[in-house]
Amino acid sequence: MLHKAEAVGWVNGLQCGRSTSSLSYVQYAEDTTLLCRGVAQEVRGVMFVVKIFGWLLGLKVNWHKSAFFGINLLEAPISTLAAPYGCPVGSFPTRYLDLPLSIRPISCSDLAPLVQRFESRMEGWLTLLQAVLSSLPIFLLSLFKIP
Repeated sequence: MLHKAEAVGWVNGLQCGRSTSSLSYVQYAEDTTLLCRGVAQEVRGVMFVVKIFGWLLGLKVNWHKSAFFGINLLEAPISTLAAPYGCPVGSFPTRYLDLPLSIRPISCSDLAPLVQRFESRMEGWLTLLQAVLSSLPIFLLSLFKIP
């Protein structure tokens, strides 16, 4: 639907570097990130597509879990764009799917909570792996008859 909206000029998406192609959405599982320029006409176009999509599928968007983020925009225009939809205005840096999302390069300290959580989950697996590996020789020896 967003491709058709781009074809008729409701949404332009964001240009990817020097490429002629544009990016209007990113999806992962049930999460969707919609991208457009910070122009009222394009925001209305994206929201119209979202509402039509929801209406066609019988779905409803939870606007309180949604947020407007601006890149190289002042907060006042973003608030004006978000107001009709009841969405909060977010700011960078933020977290998306528990990964740091920023308009500047991500540093090691930004990734520290993710690494710590990974390490804490690995501790349980390492304990289980040690238990299995240490019991393997005993199991193998139990297969043979002792003379």
